[in-house]
Amino acid sequence: MLSVQFILICALVGRINSQGWSTGDNNNYNRNYGQNDHYSNNAFGFGGSGNTLEPFRMVYEWKQLDYNWFDEMTRTQSLNNKRYIPENNALVGVKAWRDRIFVTIPRWKEGVPVTLASVPSQPSPNNMSPRLEAFPNWEMQEIGNCSALQFVQSMEIDTEGRMWIIDTGRINLMSGSGQDSRCPPKLDFLEITIHRLLSEIHLTKTISELLKCLTFLVIYLNDIVLDNSNGWYAYITDMGDDPGIIVYSLRDDRSWKVKDATSMRSDPDTNFVSVNNIDIDLQRKNLDGIALSPVMGYDRTLYYCPLGSYNLYSVPTSVLKNPNLSSDISSSVKDLGRKQSISDGMVMDNRGFLYYGLLGQNAVVSWDSNRGTRIDDGSRILARDNNLLQWPDSFAIDDSGNLYVVSNRLQNYITGRVNLNEPNYRILRAPLGIRSYMYPADTSRRGGGFDGQSNGYDNYWGSGYNSYYYNFAGTPSVNVFLLVSFSFFLIVR
Repeated sequence: MLSVQFILICALVGRINSQGWSTGDNNNYNRNYGQNDHYSNNAFGFGGSGNTLEPFRMVYEWKQLDYNWFDEMTRTQSLNNKRYIPENNALVGVKAWRDRIFVTIPRWKEGVPVTLASVPSQPSPNNMSPRLEAFPNWEMQEIGNCSALQFVQSMEIDTEGRMWIIDTGRINLMSGSGQDSRCPPKLDFLEITIHRLLSEIHLTKTISELLKCLTFLVIYLNDIVLDNSNGWYAYITDMGDDPGIIVYSLRDDRSWKVKDATSMRSDPDTNFVSVNNIDIDLQRKNLDGIALSPVMGYDRTLYYCPLGSYNLYSVPTSVLKNPNLSSDISSSVKDLGRKQSISDGMVMDNRGFLYYGLLGQNAVVSWDSNRGTRIDDGSRILARDNNLLQWPDSFAIDDSGNLYVVSNRLQNYITGRVNLNEPNYRILRAPLGIRSYMYPADTSRRGGGFDGQSNGYDNYWGSGYNSYYYNFAGTPSVNVFLLVSFSFFLIVR
């Protein structure tokens, strides 16, 4: 009896050493993508770099987005009358607060019933593609009701639990003649814990006299960061015809627009970016990603880049907060150099590390802003994957030290090539042990991302947990230990 058990143990240990411990679900997933382990260091670009800390892990993925409807009849009716067209719903923005992950679904095309939604922070192991919950409710998603949410691409949550939501107002921007401009751009405030709308600011009424007169200009509210100095400021990127940074003072209930003719417009020499062999036109793709340095006093640094440019720029917030300087800030803008590829969203942690994507390389990068004044000094690739990281769009940091990224294959959405038979939208999470830029600067911990400063522990999954393996001890060596221990227990018995 003992010899039989010993032989079985040796056979299983040999299988683990040669192939790795895996489940049937993992084998199917790896077969689909043609790789051995998407969640190993090698798969995410760490091979040969000496990094051994945790990689990004899958939290959720969807072939298509669906919602928690009132009932299935409502869903069927929405499908029939084209109020819900699955392939037109794209996951874009992400933020995390306590036990919820909040996401945006911009109404670029017709058939998008919900533009702001949420899912649990901790997914069920048996459901990696949950239906989205309309946030704060279905009533706030009503198209044509200008007091409701119309077109939300981004939002931010402050340290007091208020969600600042930028709503472009105009919908169906990619539908040609189907565009609907009934509602003006606005900034909404929501109390997350009670799902209550606190107030809304109609930005077209307060930006500047210029926008009041030139109503033909297209406003496109793209991204937002928050500054807690002097009663809170919001810095919002306007990607539209007249690009700029909209500054809103909550204390003074006043807003103005800051512009720079060079740094906030697309580079005329940057015509397109190729993402997985699909070329995306970048002409007139103006001011897009934005990030803010951590709290270190009144003056901070705002980082930004157009979608149609390789360059990263910065400007002091003291300049932005002065309405008298809003007409032209070119003398205060710094060109921080050229990124390795085009990038979309970005975020900075409280150590001064900037996280952003490289669209042409299917990669996520960190840049240590403390090391130098140029983007090519102190930047390094954290993760790269040609399947899981197609178009890393937006980023977030939660209070548990995790960095989130949404990858959404937006190149397929833009060109009408969405395949609903394969995963298109993903939320990934990396336990870096970092904090948001909204907290005081932490100068005691330098290193950036996966270089020894991470706590290596995911507060949702635990150390080494992989949501595709459903196996808490996620490494072969640990599994060998558990298997031998369990088998020894059987032998002793």
